[in-house]
Amino acid sequence: MKSKSDPGSVASIREKARLLLRDRAIESIVEELHRGEIQLVDIMEELYLYHREIKLQQEALRASQIFSDQALARFAQLFHNLPVPALALATDGTLKDHNKAAKDALALDCRLFPQLATREDATKLGAALQEARARGHAARSEIRLRSARYETLIADVRLLQLPALESDEPEIICTFVDQTDRIKQRKALVATAEVVDASTTVAVRWEAKPGWPLVYASENVRHWGFPAQAFASGYVHLIDLVHPDDRDRVERCFAAAIDKQQPHFTLTCRLIRADNKVRWVELEASTKRIPGISGPCYQGLIRDVTEREQAQAALRQQLRFKELISEISSLFANSLREELDSKLTEALARIGRFASVDRCYLQQCSGDAPGLRPTHSWWSSRSGKDSERRRHIDASALDLWLPRVAQEPYISIPDVMKLPPEQDALRSELTGQLIRSRLLLPVRSAGQLLGVLGLDSMLKARAWSEEEIRLLRLVSETIASMLVRQRIEVERRASEMRYQHLSASMSDVAYSSLKRAGGRYQIDWITDSAEALTGYAADELVARGGWSALVLLDDRQTFMQRALDIEPGAKTSCELRLRHRDGSTRWVRATTECQEDPDHQGARRLYGGLIDITERKTRETELQRLALLVEQSPSIVVMTDLSGRIEYVNARFSQVTGYAAEEIRGSQIQQLTAEEDHPSPTWLTLWQTLRSGETWRGEIASRTKSGQRLWEQALVTPLRDEQGVISHLVKLGEDISDKKALTERLTYLIHYDPLTGLPNRALMRERIDRALARAKHDGHGVALLSIDLDKLKLINDSLGHSAGDELLREVAQRLQGLLGGEDALGRFGGDNFVLLVSRLDQAQDSVALAEQVREQLEQPIKLADDLARITGSIGIALYPEDSETAEELISHADAALHQAQSDGRRLYRFYTPALNEQLLEQFQLEQALRHGLEHDELMLYYQPRVDIRSGEILSLEALVRWNHPEWGLVEPARFIPIAEATGLILDLGPVVLRAACKQIKAWQEAGVPIVPIAVNLSAKELYQDALATRIAEIMTAASVDPHQLEIEITESATMHSVAKAIEILTALRSLGLALSMDDFGTGHASLSYLNQLPMQTIKIDRSFLTKIGGHTEKGADQHATIVKAIIGLGLNLGLKIIAEGVETASQRDFLIEHGCDVGQGHLFSLPLPAEKIEPLLRSGSVPPTLH
Repeated sequence: MKSKSDPGSVASIREKARLLLRDRAIESIVEELHRGEIQLVDIMEELYLYHREIKLQQEALRASQIFSDQALARFAQLFHNLPVPALALATDGTLKDHNKAAKDALALDCRLFPQLATREDATKLGAALQEARARGHAARSEIRLRSARYETLIADVRLLQLPALESDEPEIICTFVDQTDRIKQRKALVATAEVVDASTTVAVRWEAKPGWPLVYASENVRHWGFPAQAFASGYVHLIDLVHPDDRDRVERCFAAAIDKQQPHFTLTCRLIRADNKVRWVELEASTKRIPGISGPCYQGLIRDVTEREQAQAALRQQLRFKELISEISSLFANSLREELDSKLTEALARIGRFASVDRCYLQQCSGDAPGLRPTHSWWSSRSGKDSERRRHIDASALDLWLPRVAQEPYISIPDVMKLPPEQDALRSELTGQLIRSRLLLPVRSAGQLLGVLGLDSMLKARAWSEEEIRLLRLVSETIASMLVRQRIEVERRASEMRYQHLSASMSDVAYSSLKRAGGRYQIDWITDSAEALTGYAADELVARGGWSALVLLDDRQTFMQRALDIEPGAKTSCELRLRHRDGSTRWVRATTECQEDPDHQGARRLYGGLIDITERKTRETELQRLALLVEQSPSIVVMTDLSGRIEYVNARFSQVTGYAAEEIRGSQIQQLTAEEDHPSPTWLTLWQTLRSGETWRGEIASRTKSGQRLWEQALVTPLRDEQGVISHLVKLGEDISDKKALTERLTYLIHYDPLTGLPNRALMRERIDRALARAKHDGHGVALLSIDLDKLKLINDSLGHSAGDELLREVAQRLQGLLGGEDALGRFGGDNFVLLVSRLDQAQDSVALAEQVREQLEQPIKLADDLARITGSIGIALYPEDSETAEELISHADAALHQAQSDGRRLYRFYTPALNEQLLEQFQLEQALRHGLEHDELMLYYQPRVDIRSGEILSLEALVRWNHPEWGLVEPARFIPIAEATGLILDLGPVVLRAACKQIKAWQEAGVPIVPIAVNLSAKELYQDALATRIAEIMTAASVDPHQLEIEITESATMHSVAKAIEILTALRSLGLALSMDDFGTGHASLSYLNQLPMQTIKIDRSFLTKIGGHTEKGADQHATIVKAIIGLGLNLGLKIIAEGVETASQRDFLIEHGCDVGQGHLFSLPLPAEKIEPLLRSGSVPPTLH
């Protein structure tokens, strides 16, 4: 084998062939061929092989180049067609290339990558670029970029460094993901969450499982005492929160709504909160199942309606009480004497159930002995099971309570366990009977105590309201009437028994008397029964000559005419009163017959009889009393025969219907019905019930004499005679016409505006919902126009509110003339009308309608003797372009209306999403300011007022700043207008004044020299009632001398009401406060009243100084003239002059030259916080370099 160094070796020949091709070294090869060191065949073979090898390498290189070019083309296509913005950057940040998405989204008017961001985030992009160069990649979130649409774009940024190709430098690829909408949505969700949190309506979601396990609740559920996360676990069941008495009803009604495929379910029930308080709520849920994490769910809203339910409960209580009184009166009016005790017990049962107590009882005063006697009682089913304990308690008299009952209007013990120690004996007595609460009401008639009505609660404490006690006292009066009737009935029955007993043992009194000629009548015979009638024995009466002396004086004349002075043959009868021997009065019926005595010439004889009718007269008196009770009853009483013919009506009937008793008696009761042609179903049911012998109760309608409809809550009862046969019908009625009218009026007011008769917000929302449903079904559009009248307040203030009301009615009438068949017009309050176009073929039609509305509004309106001209602003929202729900459509129309008003009024505007963003920003700023006021986020900065010659600090002006925890310092120009517009300025002003007083006190205690501090007062604050009193209270609370404060008022604020402003400022001045007029020269103040205002200082507004000192500024001479005039005016009026906004030395020199020595502005000092202004106060002046 040849060595490698051998010229003839294969390696050597191959090397020489390569040199021949590469270096063209032919001469050396030829020499070696001549010398024979190599063979021509070998060199040619190696040349051929080497040539083939080079050719193969070239082919591989060309394929690699094609692949590389294709990959580069695909990368370029991918880069330029990416849907997200993408940039190609040099490592120094120079923009080399961009795709279409980047061109559409970003402002590419710069050269360097950091310049794409806003000023605040430019450094973040620079840092990301450095990180990408160092690590090969970088990422940043929520970077604010300059948009191609001249707005801020918020995006996530990703950078990736690509490796360099051969000699080229590395490139960096940057992509952007737009997060602007997501961040807006996040902020909107935060704002929505705040609104929801302030609401009493809680959103819930529960699984479609037994017990309704909760899987979600809105954050404001914490108002119930529960954390929101407790409802996300599924361990809390919604049914467990429902009051036990309502659970079955809630589940049953919800299941029924699902079975009937009702889209919505609404039910009112009671809910138990975490603190065990029971609240009334309205559950409104959708019956449509929605997917959940663990299975299908339902969702709904729970709204607190406790106040509404309490009001309705009070109304129901009143109606229940009227029904109770009517039922008790009916019980007593229709009861037979043997039923009185049972009716009393039934009345106690109804009273006990009405008052929701465990025991209701009656104890009566004993007639023959002092004390009380238990007579009637009722126990509830839950407390009356222990019969032995009932008998023991019922037998316990209330004798120890009698003195208090006789003296006090009532005795109320809400809770025995809370009685004071001095009443331990009373507590022991009641707890021994297991009584927890007691109410005792005296039962009186004509001032006489008849008994005690008692109500006991055994199981729980019972507090009695004044209204409940008042109602129950009325009930006790009704029971008193019943007791009187019962006593009369008992006495009457005893009297009847005595009468029957005596009648059985004796006959009536008969007598005979003789009158001789020229004499007088003398009894010569009388039956022994006279002693029972008169108390005198028969022989005593004969000895006295007769019984005429027993006749009462008032009846003597009747006795003489009807018994003594009658002619022979005559018969008479009369009723007389006799004085019994015991002093009592007896009624007798005296029957007399005169005859001539045949045994004695010229004599006359009287044959007479006396019948004791005392008991009958007593009964008649009782009946008269009962008739008087019925006649004077507050209820309407009508009695008819079985055919319905009226036999009796009381005075209340005549008072209510206008019919006199005489003209209605004998008429058919059907003539009074409200239906003239045929009886109503109610009357037919009434007669069917009565014919079956049962009592009917309910509401019936009749007509008064004047034809008006009369509504009665009636109780119609059949009356039975002694044999139990129905003989008459009695109707007891309560006039409920006013209540019915009130109910109808309330129903009207719930849905309509009382001034114009137009639908209100609630009814209009229903109509908008229906219109949207029809539009969605039929495929047409809907328009909603929100219309506000401009400057209605001016008409109210100038012509009066009656003129304003008349104008609103006229506007409503005009706008109704523009409505189509299905359109609607409503009034939402004030001067705001809403016009619904139920069918809109094209959006342009709403423009024509808006023009018609403007034309109608601008036509003159006649108001009494005046002619008014008004204009209106209109906001338009469309379906389906703007919203698909009624609430959003109304909200968007209002937003467009506000934009029209902001743009100058007398305009119409369509809704745009930008309006919502603007309103949302204002709302968020307002809510944040409210939060800031509550959490001490506002602070004071102080700007010195100095002697512009020496720099000495003469006073400070307090300037409010808002240090928001997220936004940082918020400029006053951003939040003060919001505070003015929303009224928050009335809360902000006192905060500033208190902070200034607190700072003065702190500096005093720290030994810092004090100069007066000026505090600004807005126009709204200036005209508040008792302003001076409130300011004095704040200064007194902080122990601040009034001379250490100064109040600044703008010139324009004093012009709202000059006389009022003078009065208020004089009161402030009397406190010792210094007063200054801010922004002087901008409010067009009149010199005629300027001298009347108790001002010590006027401040030249900074706008007049801005152009002074710059010789090229246009208008500088005019402004200089104004400033010189203000200085001269102030000096002539003896006022101090302060110049605001002094920022240049030339402005200071100008002021000194023209006599103004006091100023404030950036030339002397910026507004500084208290800790930075304190060193200046200690030094007494601002540094010379500043002035």
